[in-house]
Amino acid sequence: MSNLDATTLRDYIPLDPARIEAAQAHAAIGGRVTYAAAMPSTMQPAHGAVASAACHGLVVLTEEQTAGRGRRGRGWHAPPGRGLLMSVVLMGDDLAAQLPYLAMLAGLAVQQAVVEALAEGLTDGLPDAAQKDTRENDAAQIRLKWPNDLVWCSPDAPTSVRKLGGILVESVYRTAAPKHAAPGHAAPYAVLGMGINVNQTMAELPPVTAPALPPSSLRLACGHPLDRTALAIGICRALEAAQARLGAATPAAVAALVAAWQARLALMHQPIQVYPVQGAPFAATAHAVTAHGELLVVDDQGTSHTLLADEVSIRPQAGSATTMDEF
Repeated sequence: MSNLDATTLRDYIPLDPARIEAAQAHAAIGGRVTYAAAMPSTMQPAHGAVASAACHGLVVLTEEQTAGRGRRGRGWHAPPGRGLLMSVVLMGDDLAAQLPYLAMLAGLAVQQAVVEALAEGLTDGLPDAAQKDTRENDAAQIRLKWPNDLVWCSPDAPTSVRKLGGILVESVYRTAAPKHAAPGHAAPYAVLGMGINVNQTMAELPPVTAPALPPSSLRLACGHPLDRTALAIGICRALEAAQARLGAATPAAVAALVAAWQARLALMHQPIQVYPVQGAPFAATAHAVTAHGELLVVDDQGTSHTLLADEVSIRPQAGSATTMDEF
């Protein structure tokens, strides 16, 4: 990887697709991995693979994306060999019922895998057991921000959040016959894309302008590099377990998913600023989420609003976040 500089090379350990395939050989997700040192985006080859074969659980990984993207087509930038840039293909008989809830499901799975990676000390340097309590305290601050961000929250200030990553869900219906369905039935598939800042140093994080959240990395959260391959394996396992729990998306399973997602959302019951795609920003307080992932807020005049992910973004209110060197 010619784009890696000398500083990065000192603690660079490449992703190991063979290790993922071996660990997930008998699992539904991660038994097949497509890997390249660089590619425009992991989403493109994931979609392309679906056209030629049934590939539920295919994982696409790269060290560097040259045209990575997030929600609303925003760019996603990470130095080579530092982040976890990963897409996963989902198919199956239950997927049509699960589609409205995939963003929640994916967010919970990624958050769980990151928390477990920090708490278990899955690190390149294998720090000693005396650091375990510190790692667990750090892991407790890994949260989700509506609708699709992974964030690190200050333990002393609930509205102080730093962005660790994002999750993108793209679903497509194609003419195919899933199991037990009539020929010609429109069968969906989905691609979950995720970009996670894992081993970036402060100097390697991109500059942002307000009101965007300032970035951080898991390395900065816990104080040492993480094993990115182990984290990828953890995400595969957490996704498979989450899909199994949701199943055919019965009312009880959906209620449990929504409750778990809301419990892990940062900024709930906190002052936020709402930025509509169209219209002026306004101040509000987040109160709850609906079964379909909308955010329920009440503005400073007491008016209730139901926010859709495609129509707004939210941030902590101005003045509530600390600077990075304070955090």
